Amino acid sequence: MSEINFDYVQNELLTPDFMEKHTEFKNFSEMVRSSDFKIENEIEFQDAIESEKWNLLVKETSDFHDWNEMLRAAVIERATRKLAI
Repeated sequence: MSEINFDYVQNELLTPDFMEKHTEFKNFSEMVRSSDFKIENEIEFQDAIESEKWNLLVKETSDFHDWNEMLRAAVIERATRKLAI
């Protein structure tokens, strides 16, 4: 899997609006804090999102079956927002 930029995901894709609509969290930072993962850099982010434990967190706390499904939905919502401008 190619690397995904943590700041981009947090600031552009998993916006507070997206998170409130699709998860139990107000924002992505809250989701990370609720997990057992320490994510403070790109390497820790990659390790987290590639784990089954992260997929389980997504499945249990969101509208999505796994991280990839959540990320795809966020990309589609972002593209839709950008095209509407």
